[in-house]
Amino acid sequence: MDNPIVKADNEGNLIIINRVTDSQIIIKIELKGKTGRKVLNIGTINPTTKCFELKRKRTKHLHRKSNSYGFNHYILSTGQLFDYILLTDEHGTYKIPVSVILAGVLLKMGTYGLLRISYPLLPGEVYNFAYALALLGVINIIWGAANAIAQVDLKKMVAYSSISHMGYVLLGMAAIIGNNRVGAEAGINGAVMQMFNHGTITAMLFLLVGVIYDRAHHRYIIYPKDHEKSGELGFGGLNTNLPVYGGFVALAFFAGLGLPALSGFISEAMCFIGGFSVFRTLTIIGTLGILLNAIYFLRAYQRIFLGPLNETYKDLTDISRRELVTIVPLAALVLIFGVYPAPLINMMAPAMDGIIKIVKSVI
Repeated sequence: MDNPIVKADNEGNLIIINRVTDSQIIIKIELKGKTGRKVLNIGTINPTTKCFELKRKRTKHLHRKSNSYGFNHYILSTGQLFDYILLTDEHGTYKIPVSVILAGVLLKMGTYGLLRISYPLLPGEVYNFAYALALLGVINIIWGAANAIAQVDLKKMVAYSSISHMGYVLLGMAAIIGNNRVGAEAGINGAVMQMFNHGTITAMLFLLVGVIYDRAHHRYIIYPKDHEKSGELGFGGLNTNLPVYGGFVALAFFAGLGLPALSGFISEAMCFIGGFSVFRTLTIIGTLGILLNAIYFLRAYQRIFLGPLNETYKDLTDISRRELVTIVPLAALVLIFGVYPAPLINMMAPAMDGIIKIVKSVI
């Protein structure tokens, strides 16, 4: 038996991880209370199968005795959401590849950790904080979309759009507490699918922003107030000499606003179905995000690609083969999972069913 690993929080509570055998790791929490310290056996992990077995009888007692621990744990987890707000300005200064990795992969770490670690470890707190999580999701949807409408920089518009679309993930995750099993499954599976779809769509959007920036050396939809061309369109009529590029941007924009037959529509619809089964008023408010998405995506496309060609950019060349190599695989995933999402849903459904069972066992 190995020496146990002990971690302490600021309140003197301890997490003890003890490897008993090659096939069993025991996790305990030692809580500091008014009458002394109490050790609770939370569950066991099998290193071979990587399965976590929760001690059901201890769970409610743990929630009753460790409210401060559960509260702090969830606040720290959901606090990562506010990183999205801070990162929107950073997107404007990062190189395109960094923005692609940040928005396509790293922004999912907060919601993935919440779902994969927090939900099974403290299922009772999922119920206690579900409404707050749904509220944060709706705020993300509306606030992110409203800020995207206000942007004159194409890259920042995509960054705020990214915030808005992560709100669907939170709304779907919160639906797990519903009494309707179908709604809970739709919400949680839609949330995970939205994480994947958000990664492909947002990565494609940032790559496409990089294509035009490499040629024009700016990303303005409309020139800002402090620019010498303040109020003028940054581009205009680019479909005339960049038809292939304009087509891929249209595909990415339509995927972002949730057009049917594209992957974003499937996951967003599942999140709304799950959310409506539990939080009807919040979900109805959240659907306004669909309207706001259409405003900033379609308006940006009209100002950049439609109308008469801006003579300043008449010599711009269309998207190259090298750039298509990065765009086409993402576009293919958006189309495939928009028409036939079953392989993706079937892949994640068993794991999500396990999490649903754990949460339902303490509600």
